[in-house]
Amino acid sequence: MTGLKCDKCGASILAGARFCGQCGDPVTGLDLPPQQVETKGPRSATIQFRYSQSPNYALALELCRNTGALQTTGTDRSAQHQLTLSLTDLQLLMRLWELVSAWKSSVMLIDGRPATRKDFNSGPLGCYQERQEATDKDGYCSPANFFFGCHRLGFQHEDGDWLKDGAFDSSRIWQFDKAKLRARLSAAIEENRLCPALSVDNVWRAFEAFPLSINAETDPHWNFKIRYVEDDEVEIVGVRPVYKGEIKRLSTAFKHLYEGDRAGTFESIPEHHDPAPRGFRRLWASMFATIKWVVIVWLSLSAAMLLWAVSKAIIDNANT
Repeated sequence: MTGLKCDKCGASILAGARFCGQCGDPVTGLDLPPQQVETKGPRSATIQFRYSQSPNYALALELCRNTGALQTTGTDRSAQHQLTLSLTDLQLLMRLWELVSAWKSSVMLIDGRPATRKDFNSGPLGCYQERQEATDKDGYCSPANFFFGCHRLGFQHEDGDWLKDGAFDSSRIWQFDKAKLRARLSAAIEENRLCPALSVDNVWRAFEAFPLSINAETDPHWNFKIRYVEDDEVEIVGVRPVYKGEIKRLSTAFKHLYEGDRAGTFESIPEHHDPAPRGFRRLWASMFATIKWVVIVWLSLSAAMLLWAVSKAIIDNANT
């Protein structure tokens, strides 16, 4: 939910945050109904800093103490501080890092790995910020819009390289290479593992239910992927979903998998028929090709007649 305001300082609060990113005040019923507060996920960030004479030191301490999660060792000038929060509190973490990042003693770790501000603003965390600020947060990374619910995983609808991971068998049925798809998905998950909205278990459950054998001749949800060669001939090079509605059809299966109420299978989902049957599409393609050549011939004849008329007029004027 967006549009939240801190009851203490009035600053805007990102959806999913447990603390105000400006002053560190915990989100309570005064800011957000308790049932709508998102729970802390396993991915976290840790910021460590020591005593400093900078004016920002007092601000950083106040921000950390308001969270109730500050850990301190030593006293006075030997004090060392550490704050660990879920990445859902990205706004507060960014605010704290702005205050202490210039000090040599300051260190930031994301899931135990050294990190910089760039990690907040780009990649999966940058995408997560955009999701939290989106009007339709749930639809931003939804299986209704992207295979496996995340556009950063690289399984695009029509032109993704993942559609090349397979081959036709002797019956012209496309067999996806499950090992290649698994390796591709594993690499994408590792690249985006920091996103608090990414549920790895859900992605793998959806992957296991994904159909690996595609008969594009009989399945109304898939079509052959073709490329044009000489003389308007086409070559079949693979398969692709007929249109984006295929993703929406499959999203029902994803929903069952995500909720965990039963084992969802893609075959059990009601068919979402292509509004343009395959025979009609082929007939239209043939008619379009014929019309194209008729237009070309007509334009050529018209140009020739115009050229003849102009030439004749020039010759008549020369004779007179």
